[in-house]
Amino acid sequence: MVTPDPISEWSQDEISSWINGLDIGLDRYKESLKYLTGDQLLTAKYTDLYQYGIDKGSVQTFFQNIRSEEHTS
Repeated sequence: MVTPDPISEWSQDEISSWINGLDIGLDRYKESLKYLTGDQLLTAKYTDLYQYGIDKGSVQTFFQNIRSEEHTS
């Protein structure tokens, strides 16, 4: 997903759109993460994402995608 806004300013809808554009299978977490703000997504730690029900392998993929998105926005 390409958005002119930095991740810290993403709305819940922008986060949902971003999740939909991630690797196959990660979109299953959209419901779990639908209340996060962009700032919360940026400051999330592994344990935070585990609490949202995201498995260990997917947490790593989320963080890789967040870092990648940070460099493009």
